Amino acid sequence: MISSTNALRFCGLFLAIGVAGLAGCGGGSPADQRAAVRGSVSLDNQPIDGATINFIALESQGRNVGATTIQGDYEIPAERGPNPGRYRVEISWHRPIGPAPEMGDDFDDARPEPETRQVIPAQYNEQSSLEVVIEPGENEHDFELTG
Repeated sequence: MISSTNALRFCGLFLAIGVAGLAGCGGGSPADQRAAVRGSVSLDNQPIDGATINFIALESQGRNVGATTIQGDYEIPAERGPNPGRYRVEISWHRPIGPAPEMGDDFDDARPEPETRQVIPAQYNEQSSLEVVIEPGENEHDFELTG
């Protein structure tokens, strides 16, 4: 027979375990967690300014995110970051070729965009084989590309 004191201790133990289980260690389901990612991107040992880097989820709970490099560096804060998991990385950089088009005679005309070309090899963008694993918390991934 269990005394009332032992019964209260027993119930208290289950209550404590239940509260700890609800609190969890990770702060929610993997789909709710987001991680910060930062790093650098270079092509032939030169930092790339204005490249686009995209993290494409390879798992169902993933979240596709992207950033633009500034003097070769990129940063995605946790509030906009990917969920922990595996990602394919696509990096593209379109550079202008030739001079910028002249502005039209009519000041209402917007300046046309200059013609550009992709200078990152396809193996790093539309045919990318780059993959990373994003862990909870802070992540750093540098990409040293060769062309």
